[in-house]
Amino acid sequence: MGTFQAKLKKLVFTKLIVLVSTGALLMVSCMALAITATNHAGATKNSRLFADTFNQIYGLGTDFLTDSEVQDACRKILLYQGGTSMLSYSAYELNAACPLDSRLVLCDKERNSVYNSFRPYEWNLYRSSFNKAICDNAFGSAPDGIYTSVYYFEGTNSDYVMSRPINADGATIGYLNLYLKGDGWAQCLSDSGYEGVITDNAGRVIYSSRFSFVQEVNKFQLESPGPIVQIHGTRYWLDRQTAGDGNAVIYSLVYYPHNMALLLIGGGVIAVMSLLWYKLADNMRSAMAASNAAAIQKLVSEIRIIRKTDPDHRVEMGTEDEFSIVGVQINHMLDHIQELNSRNTELLRLKNQTEIGQLTAQINPHFLYNTLEIIRNLVVFDPARADSLIIQLTQILRYSIDTSREYVHLDEDMAYIGDYLDIQKCRYGDRLRYEINIGEDCLPCMIPKLVLQPIIENSIKYGFQKKQQIHILITGRLDNSLLLLSVKDDGLGMPEAEALGLAETLHSPRPGSEHIGLRNIARRLFLQYGSESGLELKNEEGVGLEVIVKIRQKGEN
Repeated sequence: MGTFQAKLKKLVFTKLIVLVSTGALLMVSCMALAITATNHAGATKNSRLFADTFNQIYGLGTDFLTDSEVQDACRKILLYQGGTSMLSYSAYELNAACPLDSRLVLCDKERNSVYNSFRPYEWNLYRSSFNKAICDNAFGSAPDGIYTSVYYFEGTNSDYVMSRPINADGATIGYLNLYLKGDGWAQCLSDSGYEGVITDNAGRVIYSSRFSFVQEVNKFQLESPGPIVQIHGTRYWLDRQTAGDGNAVIYSLVYYPHNMALLLIGGGVIAVMSLLWYKLADNMRSAMAASNAAAIQKLVSEIRIIRKTDPDHRVEMGTEDEFSIVGVQINHMLDHIQELNSRNTELLRLKNQTEIGQLTAQINPHFLYNTLEIIRNLVVFDPARADSLIIQLTQILRYSIDTSREYVHLDEDMAYIGDYLDIQKCRYGDRLRYEINIGEDCLPCMIPKLVLQPIIENSIKYGFQKKQQIHILITGRLDNSLLLLSVKDDGLGMPEAEALGLAETLHSPRPGSEHIGLRNIARRLFLQYGSESGLELKNEEGVGLEVIVKIRQKGEN
């Protein structure tokens, strides 16, 4: 045993063992209690917020369906004793009071719709069939009460459905079905600092703060009752409670990583041990200073060389004592740090490549479904146009699934856009007008594949939500080596506050729950071309919205 080690053991062994053991035990106990209390409090507070919000909305829906004036208005419509104006006014008042947008459907006893506040593009054969099923279940499950269910169509947010039979003279003469639109939950729960899921008693998802939580067929189920659960390899602290008169289940989820407690405990133990070592070292300074001063000075000199002169230099003590062992350990640490830096750089590069690949694969399945519906109708009424449309759809699918190229010339992508717009024109007719004005010098430019299509799709989707007819202008020009592509519509734009929030989302590395397509494009351009490239919004509320794509050209086109 060396001199330094013998002196240290003689002076501090007993005190160090007692103090460090006691301190570590106290720190472990305190940290464990603090972590448990913090996660429990956070999950409970979050679930209370979710439950209060759901109960408020559920209460508004219940009050509306059981309101005597609403019931009388429905009876008069079903018995042909009055018009729909009173029911429309009541639905308007509900929309004004409820945080979620709602739609109303009144059906007669044969399940046929006699009043429907859905917009034409929102009502389809699937929703019509679902609505009839709701009437059947309401008749069998809640003849005098309220029946609830969840409407889900792939690629859309879930709607929470509340249904109540309309009775007259002891017999059911119809059904009033209230659809609470699911795209407003994120705004209602924006004050929540944690994750959460709301389901009905059958596990059908009403709202989820993360799309990845939702399982197949819009389900959410946990294998463990908690309080610690694991979802897709990630641990969460769970608080579960019911809401809406027992018709809904709230799952509050607080991120709870495996190493959180270890990191906190380790930090606390290190802090305590550092203080103890300082106190003990101060008492031993006089006794050990003379014999160890030369070795310490040598070690400091070696470290200074590494820090200031040569990062690849390694410590060489040559003292044949414990400081030589310290030098060897420092060398091991430096080698390990260099290895970690090299690995982290490679991991970052691979992560960017993976993220770029994921962002490229955003394709909307509804476009394919709608196009096939159009072709099915044209085969009967206009076979020649159906043949042309089939060819265009084939070209679109071949282009979109071709993974051999990540970058294409602009003229290739515009050929794809032309086919896409032609199909949309066939669907919407004179309601959709568009112009394309791309400079000839822009066509050879290289761009990420399919970068414009989601933007044009957004213009069509949100434009028709506010207007019956829309016009889209697509332009392109070169500013030195900066390619500027613009998609401008007259779809009345968006509220200024929403536009500012969207602009902030486009520059954030964290994904959001809204405008995922635009955010993916902005993120993709940032990863591939740097900070000069991205998306710029020009919003004029009540007029329209312009999205400008900026792509810095590198090297030869």
